[in-house]
Amino acid sequence: MKKVTDCIHSLGKVAELHSCGNNELQIENFIAGGWDIWGPMANINDTKMLFEKYGDRIIIGVEPDSYDPEKDTEEEIRASARRFAQYALSDPGKTCIVNRYFTPLLNGVYAEELYRASREILMDRY
Repeated sequence: MKKVTDCIHSLGKVAELHSCGNNELQIENFIAGGWDIWGPMANINDTKMLFEKYGDRIIIGVEPDSYDPEKDTEEEIRASARRFAQYALSDPGKTCIVNRYFTPLLNGVYAEELYRASREILMDRY
């Protein structure tokens, strides 16, 4: 892995790993292997635990709390996005991205509110 990530880095690129399966126990190897980002399968890996424990050494694709676009009100959806922004940006020493498995819900008012809340948090910080 290190040879691959060293090559990727030598080209000025970011090394993102997508590895299917329950690979929580391999995260130390992913970090030692030089991966910058890991997008784990969210339904079988505890992405929040991984972010909290290792987010200062590797960027984790975290699965936000889900919402139901058919049942939840706009304010409930916006509140969910604000909670995730606060969670994701709570520690300036850690970085995460939205997990790819959340993509079907990353639109409309959720995406709008996540963008707005993230900007507010970061503007207050910096």
